[in-house]
Formats: sequence, structure tokens, C-alpha cells
Amino acid sequence: MLSFLQFITEALTATKPSLTGSFWYNSGTGQFHDLNGERGVTEPSTFHVGFVANNPHLFGITEAQIQDAIKTHKSFTPSTPAEKVLKQIKFGEIDTHPAVDDLIMGKGWVRVHGSHQGNMYVQGKTKGLHKLAQQVQQNFPNIKSINMDVHGAKQEYGHMDSSIRGMSHVLEGSEDIEQFVSSGGKPNRRYTRVIRVGD
Repeated sequence: MLSFLQFITEALTATKPSLTGSFWYNSGTGQFHDLNGERGVTEPSTFHVGFVANNPHLFGITEAQIQDAIKTHKSFTPSTPAEKVLKQIKFGEIDTHPAVDDLIMGKGWVRVHGSHQGNMYVQGKTKGLHKLAQQVQQNFPNIKSINMDVHGAKQEYGHMDSSIRGMSHVLEGSEDIEQFVSSGGKPNRRYTRVIRVGD
């Protein structure tokens, strides 16, 4: 049984970590989850999809949902069953998989890595990235930069330019973060980097 002090400490850590190291942000609940210290966590083979596959309960999903996502994703090939792909992910043979990222990032999860220098590197869907930037602006004014990888940029912004293959928002300092937040997370020539098909 947790003491009151432990309970409060864990609650505060789950809500507002130091922003160093690797963790996840849930844009639906607005909470940061430093998964390294949580009970009931299986050690990940990797921090990326390996962590999700080994700890689906933390993301509100099941292994069956992961397998279904793998089977229905455009990258799926019948020669490699979804069960085998899931096993490869769990053991770290596959570090990232678009089907798993689509599944959890579509549910609002954002992958975050923070450095001791005050820089953050994150990946997620536009809505999740925008909410993360709002949290950082309100609670962590000393963050120097946020490098945001937009997962599924072509699907999210393809109506604007069909040649987009990838996109990231490189927010340097509080002014860029403020502009990104106030614009609702829209691309801006000042801080958005675009990778085009054929680059």
C-alpha cells in the first residue's frame, strides 16, 4: 500500500515530469506519463513500438487491436502473419511500425523525448502535437525548442499539397511555441519544414 507521500509524488510525476528522458503524452487526458517508473510495465525492447506492444494496457488497447491494425495497414504482406510481426516488434527486431503508430497516435498519444538541455523531440498527430505545445507553454516556460514530427502528414495536410511526404514543426523558443499554439497547430513558413516526394 502506498503512503500518502508516495501517492502524491507519483501523481505529480505522472502529470508533470521533468521533461527529460523518454515518455508519452496523452492529449486526451492532458497528462504526461513517464512510463519508466510505472508499476506493471514490461521492460521495452525499444521505446518506440516495442514499448507499446509489450505494454498495450497503458495505451488503452489490446494485442488483438495491434494485430488487426497490422493486418489492415497498407504495409501488410500476407507472407508475414500479423502474429509474427507483433512478436518481432516485442523482441525489438522491428523498432517502428506505421500500423502501431497509426493506432495509438490516432488515439491522441504523442511520443516524447526531452534532453537535459531543454530540447524536446516529439512525434504524433497534429491535434496531439498542438495540445502538447499548449501544455509546454503553460507549464514549462524554460523549454528551448520543440522538434515535432507530424505523423501521417500527407494524410493530414495532403489537401494543401499532394507532394508532401513528411512534415515537422521546429519551434525555437517561446515565440515560435506561442505562434504554433495560437494558430491551432497549423503549418507556418517560419517554423515548418516540409519533405516532398522525390527529395
